[in-house]
Amino acid sequence: MIFFRLCVCLIAFGLGPRPASFAAPASPLFQATVRSVRLDEEIGPSPVREHVGAPNRNPPDLLVRVEPRLMGQVIEGVGGAFNEQGGEAIMHLREKSRARLLAALFDPVEGAGLNFCRVPIGASDFAFWAWSLAETPGDWAMETFSTRRDEKYLVPFIRAARAVNPAMRLHACPWSPPGWLKTTGTMTHGGRLLDRPEAYRAYAIYLRRFVEEYARLGIPIDRIFVQNEPNIERRYPTCAMPPEQMAKFVTRDLRPEFDRAGTKAEIWAGTFQESGERYARDALDLPGFRDAIRGVGFQYSDPQLIREIKSRDPSLKVMQTEGMCFDGANDRAQARLLFEDLLAHFNAGCTVYTYWNMVLNETSRSAWDWRQNSLVRVNRRTGTVHWNLDFAIISLVGRTVKPGARWVASSASAGPTPAAFLSPDGALAILLWNEADRPASCEIQVDRRRARVELPANSPCAILLPNP
Repeated sequence: MIFFRLCVCLIAFGLGPRPASFAAPASPLFQATVRSVRLDEEIGPSPVREHVGAPNRNPPDLLVRVEPRLMGQVIEGVGGAFNEQGGEAIMHLREKSRARLLAALFDPVEGAGLNFCRVPIGASDFAFWAWSLAETPGDWAMETFSTRRDEKYLVPFIRAARAVNPAMRLHACPWSPPGWLKTTGTMTHGGRLLDRPEAYRAYAIYLRRFVEEYARLGIPIDRIFVQNEPNIERRYPTCAMPPEQMAKFVTRDLRPEFDRAGTKAEIWAGTFQESGERYARDALDLPGFRDAIRGVGFQYSDPQLIREIKSRDPSLKVMQTEGMCFDGANDRAQARLLFEDLLAHFNAGCTVYTYWNMVLNETSRSAWDWRQNSLVRVNRRTGTVHWNLDFAIISLVGRTVKPGARWVASSASAGPTPAAFLSPDGALAILLWNEADRPASCEIQVDRRRARVELPANSPCAILLPNP
C-alpha cells in the first residue's frame, strides 16, 4: 500500500487531516491544461508555457487528489514590493522597454497580474539611504510631514503599475519611525519607539498622514502594518517593538487616531518573523489587541506556527508580507525554494503572497551593501532588462491564482504538498512541482472525476481544470 500526505490546512475550521485514497474511480478522463515554466533556459517577459493534457491509459507517475469540499481562505492576491531603487532604475529605460516591463509584471491578462503589492513608509533597506517622512525633531503634530521624497521615484513607479492594473491593492509598512521618535535618535541600528505619550501620539499621526497623503496622490492604501520585523535590530532602518509595546501603541493611539479621522485603511499586526520567537502569539494574547486589528502579517516565518495561530482563532486573517530575499544569486535552487515557500504559506491559510523587491538595478545591492534577489534587474548604463528565475515562478502563480478563488485541500503521491484553488466559476487550479528528471504523467482526481496530463521534467507547474 502506498501512503500519501494530505494537506488539509483547515484545522482552524475544525477539519482535521485525513488519509488520501487514490483508488482509480470508474469514470472517464476529462481534459485539463498545464501551465509551466522552464528554469534551465533564459527567462523572458513571457515565461509561462501552456499545453493541453494528453490523456493516456498507462499507470500515472504521480497522483494528485483534490478535496473541493474542504475549503479554506479566500485568496486576495499575489504581489511584490515597490522600492526607491527600483523606481529610480526603471526611469533609465526607454519608454517602450519600461512599458514592456510594467505589462509583464502587472497586466492581469497578458502578464503576471501582480495585484496586491507592498509600499514602504519611509526608507526600506532598498532605499538609497535612511530617511523618513517627518525629519523635523519635536514636530509632535507632524506639521512638516511630507511625501516629497516618495514623489521622486516611488510614487511614479506605483502610479505606472496601477495604470496597467487599476484593480491593484496596496499594503504599507514602516521599517522604522523617524529617528527623533526613537531611543537611539536614528532610523538605523535598531532602538525602540520612545515610551512617551507624545511619541505614541505623534507616530499615530505620522501613519495616518501617510494614508491621507497617498490618497491625495491618487494611491489608496488598503492596509497598514505597524512595524516591519519588530524582533530585529540591524544597521539598516529597523526598530524593535516588543508585543507589549505594539499592543499599547495600537490600542491606545493608532486605532483611536484612525477612528477619529475616519481613515479607511485597515490596521494589521506585524509584520512578524514568527519562528524562534512568538511575537504574534504573545501580542494576540494581550487585552484589546485582537479587537483593534483586522489581521496579521508574516514573513520568514514557520508556516506551522501560522497554522497554530489560525487554529486558536479561525476568524483571524493572515497574509504573507515578504518573500525569501536570498543573496542576489537568482539561481534555480533559490527559485525552487521560493515556489515551495509560496505553496507552504497558501497551505497555512495566507490570503496574500508578497514577493520582496520586484525591481532592482544592475548591482542588486542595498545601500547597506548586501545583495538580494529580485524579479527583474535593470541595467541603468545600458538601459536593458534582465528577467530573473524568480520572475518565472511569480508569473506562473500570478497568472493562475486569482483574487476570489478559495483554497481547497489537496495531496500528492510524491514531492511537496501541492496547493489547490477553486475559482468562483467552479474551475480548479493546482500548483505543484514535477521532481522527476523526465516528463511525468499525472492523474488528478476530483470526487469521481479524473484527468491525465503530462508534466515537463523538473518544473513548477499549474494544472487547470475547467468546471465540468
